Amino acid sequence: MLSDRAAAQRDDVAFVQLGNTGLESERLTFGDLDDRVRAVAARLLRRRLGGERLLLLFPPGLDFIVALFACFRAGAVAVPMPNNAGRRTADRIAAIARDAQPAAILTIRGDPLAPLLGLPCIHVDDADDAGDWAGGGFPDRPEGGADDLALMQYTSGSTSRPKGVMLSHANLLANSAMIAAAFGHDRALRGVGWLPLYHDMGLIGHVLQPVFVGGLSVLMPPLSFLQRPQRWLETISTWRATTSGGPSQAYALCLRHVPDQAIADLDLRSWRVAYCGSEPVDASTLRGFADRFAVSGFDAGALLPCYGLAEASLLATSGGAGEGLAAGADGRVSCGRPWGDGTVAIVDPDTGAAVADGGIGEICVSGANVASGYWNDPDASARAFCVHDGVRRLRTGDLGRLHDGTLHVHGRIKDILIVMGSNYAAEDIEAAVTASDGLFAQQGVAAFATQGTAGERAIVVQEVARRRTDEELVIRATQAARTHVLRALGLRVDEIVLVRAGSLPRTSSGKIQRGQVRTVYEQGGLVRLDRTIAA
Repeated sequence: MLSDRAAAQRDDVAFVQLGNTGLESERLTFGDLDDRVRAVAARLLRRRLGGERLLLLFPPGLDFIVALFACFRAGAVAVPMPNNAGRRTADRIAAIARDAQPAAILTIRGDPLAPLLGLPCIHVDDADDAGDWAGGGFPDRPEGGADDLALMQYTSGSTSRPKGVMLSHANLLANSAMIAAAFGHDRALRGVGWLPLYHDMGLIGHVLQPVFVGGLSVLMPPLSFLQRPQRWLETISTWRATTSGGPSQAYALCLRHVPDQAIADLDLRSWRVAYCGSEPVDASTLRGFADRFAVSGFDAGALLPCYGLAEASLLATSGGAGEGLAAGADGRVSCGRPWGDGTVAIVDPDTGAAVADGGIGEICVSGANVASGYWNDPDASARAFCVHDGVRRLRTGDLGRLHDGTLHVHGRIKDILIVMGSNYAAEDIEAAVTASDGLFAQQGVAAFATQGTAGERAIVVQEVARRRTDEELVIRATQAARTHVLRALGLRVDEIVLVRAGSLPRTSSGKIQRGQVRTVYEQGGLVRLDRTIAA
C-alpha cells in the first residue's frame, strides 16, 4: 500500500513532525518515506532479520514510522515500545523484551535505553545506500501473505506480565478500512495526533490510517500536549485539521487549562471528526467542551465516541461522522456500532449465551480485525479468543449492552464492587463522586473494593487539583461525594482518600489503573493530602 501511495502521490506530504514548541521539525512525502523504508528494509534483509521480531524503540519523531514500514516490507514483526524517562518505563521495556524474545532493536543513535537490553541495534537515522532494489528483488526476502504476523501490540493494562497481541496484515487492513468508513476518511484527511505512536490509538489512527487513505498526519510529541493542552487546539487550528481526538481526559484538560482569552483566537471549523476513545466516555466533559469551544467554530456534531481495544487492532465500534453524541435511556453515551464485517454480541460472562435484548453482559466482538491471540500465552489466548456457535469471538472482559443496535459500555467485569451482596460498577461510583462537587470535577478517580474485617469495603481515591485547599471546603466536598453516591446508587462509601492531581497510575492512553491503585492503597503507599480528612 505504501508503494502504491508513493507511485501515485510521490510528492504529497504524508507526515509532519512538530517539536515541543509546536514548530515543524521534519516532514516526509510518500515518496521520501518509501525511499527510506526501502533502505532500512534492505539492511534488515542483509542481516537475515526477515520473519524475526524487532523492537521499535524511538523518541517522538518520524524515524519510528520508517522503522515500522521497513519491518512490514522486510517481512519482520514490529514490536513498538514505550520510550520515555522513568523506572516504570524501563521495567516495562525489559518485561516486553523478555516476552517477545526479539532478534534486534530498531532505534536511533544516542537512545539511552536501547543499549541496556543487550541486543543488536540498527540505527535507522544512519545514512545507508539501499543498493538497487527494483521491485524488492532480494532473494532471501520471506514470501508472505495477508495472514502473516505484522505487529505485536503489547497491552497497557495493570497486570505484571504484559501480553503481546498478535496482529496480522489482514487485521490491520481490515481495521483501517473500518476506521475510514466510520470517520468518512479519504485523501482529504488532515489528522493531528499527540498520542504515543507505540500505543494502538496513535499507531493505527495516526500512522496507518493516513497511508491507507492517502491523507496527511501532523504529529505532536505527547509531552507537548500534556505540558500545554492549548497547543493541541492551536495545531488543529493552524493545520486546518479534519480529524483528531483522544480519551475523555484530553478534552477535560482543555476545559481546565485553555484560558478564555485564547479561545477566540482558535479556528476549529475544519474539525469534522473529534473522536473520543476511552471507557467510559464522559458525556458531561464532551458536552462542556462543545459548549465552551463553540465560539471557536467547533461543531458539536463532530464528537464521535468510540469503543476499541488492542485485541481488535483498534476500533471495534463507533458512531458515524457528523452524528454527534447519543445517549440511551440510562444516560450512557452510545459508542456506536460495528463497521465492515464486525459484529458485537452481549453474552452471559459465565455461560457465553446471549443475554436478552437490552440486557447487560460481557461485550464480545468478532470480525477480520480481531487478533489471532496473545504471543506465547496459549492459556490467555484460549480464555479471550473462543468459538461460540461457529463464530470466533473476542471476549473483551468489558460489560455493556446494546440499545437500538448501538453499544453502551458499563465498565470492566473485574471492576465490579460487591458490597453487602449488591453489585456496583466502579465507573458509576466514580462518576457520582466527580459530579458531586466542583473540587473533584474532571480529576482522576479510582473506586474499588478491599477486604475488611466485616466484609468488602468501598474505597474511592480522588485526585484534587489544588495542593493547598481550604480544609472546610475539602470536608464539605467529601461529605457531598458520600451523600451523592448514597442517593444515586444506594452505596455507602467507606473511605474517600484525597491525593495530589496526576499522582494516580495511568496506562499509556491515560486510563486510571484501578488494580494498581488498590494495591498501593492496601500497601499503605498512597500519599494523602490530609489523612484526617481522608480517613
